Amino acid sequence: MAESLQPKDQVKWKPPDTGWLKCNIGSAWSNNTQLGGGGWVLRDETRKVLLHSRRAFIALTSKQDAMLCRIRYRT
Repeated sequence: MAESLQPKDQVKWKPPDTGWLKCNIGSAWSNNTQLGGGGWVLRDETRKVLLHSRRAFIALTSKQDAMLCRIRYRT
């Protein structure tokens, strides 16, 4: 059975207050391939993307590994 890439309960993105920025981060992991990835995006109140980055990680043994790699990769 194929895995769904869409979350079951999607939450609509809400922009930050005027003058503020919002940084969203995420990670994903596959038990079958033991591959994962992480990324982040920084937006202003007009939804304009100011900065973003993503990275793949190999030889991960759990989703928690992917989340920790994402946190470590944050810069």
